[in-house]
Amino acid sequence: MTEWWNQLEGGKRQSVVETWVSNPGATSSPIDQLAQKFGSRLPDQYIEWMRQSDGARISHYHLWPIDVVLEDGYGAHEFGPHLVFFGTNGCGELFAFDERGLPGEVSMVHSVSNWKTDVVVIAVSFPHFLARVERAANTQSYSLLTRDW
Repeated sequence: MTEWWNQLEGGKRQSVVETWVSNPGATSSPIDQLAQKFGSRLPDQYIEWMRQSDGARISHYHLWPIDVVLEDGYGAHEFGPHLVFFGTNGCGELFAFDERGLPGEVSMVHSVSNWKTDVVVIAVSFPHFLARVERAANTQSYSLLTRDW
């Protein structure tokens, strides 16, 4: 933590370690539906995560449950059919797998940008993405755009 943070509340403020708050794991039926709809665009590590936790959050970061991914609540596939959106940072940036990129990469796009061109790779794999989210949540960061990897 920075010195100014420690000085809040007379220097008695403790560092807060954020942890994942998870839903129970998904059953085979929704996972099969997800695989049928998006096929090979989904990395194996993501499918395994969903078996353990059908949606989760840490701080302001949210990984959507399968039903939200399937229903495409943002209407994303109309504008970016190459993207599979699966979460958000709570500030208008959406997390996605982009079929145009390398397998397993996680990308981010702002919800009001051009979803065809304004896609930024933020992690080389789903486990790498989870580690970056945890680090960002524990430093109260709202963006994963820094190249700390």
